[in-house]
Amino acid sequence: MDKVANILHKTVVSAIAITCLWQGAFVVSNTIDLMQRRKQRKLEEDILVQQYIEDDKKKTLLLEQQQQVLQQQKQQN
Repeated sequence: MDKVANILHKTVVSAIAITCLWQGAFVVSNTIDLMQRRKQRKLEEDILVQQYIEDDKKKTLLLEQQQQVLQQQKQQN
């Protein structure tokens, strides 16, 4: 009877250990995947911010040029 109980105990403990290891691996792999997606999203956001800044600089420069042209036209008149 002791041998049967011992085998059952080892089997249950082994099953629990394997389940815990599997769950740990699952959590780690999902965490890594989540971190990679966050990193990719951050890179995409940074690119969008840089594009916005560049577009804003271009608009500002264009407005300044238009204002200069208008001032020159006023001075000529």
